Amino acid sequence: MDFAEFIAPMTVETFMTDYFGRRPVHIRGETARIGLLSAARLEQLLAVLPHWTEDNLKLILNSRPILGEHFLEKADVNGSRRPADPAKVQLFLRIGASLVGDHIEDIDPVVRQAAAMLSDQFAGTAGANVYCSFQGIRAFNTHCDLHEVFAVQLEGEKVWQIYENRAESPVEALTGENAQAIIDQARAR
Repeated sequence: MDFAEFIAPMTVETFMTDYFGRRPVHIRGETARIGLLSAARLEQLLAVLPHWTEDNLKLILNSRPILGEHFLEKADVNGSRRPADPAKVQLFLRIGASLVGDHIEDIDPVVRQAAAMLSDQFAGTAGANVYCSFQGIRAFNTHCDLHEVFAVQLEGEKVWQIYENRAESPVEALTGENAQAIIDQARAR
């Protein structure tokens, strides 16, 4: 898939001129994006146990991270990265936790190809994360990503809240006691 197929039916010229770096856009349509990932394929990828460690698997429930000690294996004597315990991950998903899986391009060739295409298109590093959440559960508070994001909704439905204001060239995340309040106040409508 090339970038034109990825953003179809919008043209590359329209995207680059009117939207990229300026404002968000929602592109609807049955296109090549649909074949990127499915719930069934995600379930298969979650079985690639060596990949899912404390470095690239997060569980979040009602905007709060679940501590790794609740879903990761105990550390072994050689100090290697702790892998996720699939049964514990499934238990948290059944009670409504959201899953964030980083670097799925490392374990899925179709996603790897899409990340490589975006990397080529924008002359930068591209990676792919998977987010799985459930109806009525909010995974994240309002936030600002420090990089460009192509969010591809593949299954189900979600209400996305995109706010009027954008952070101008953000380079580091706000932290501290009042960080969320500052973000919430700056977002506008």
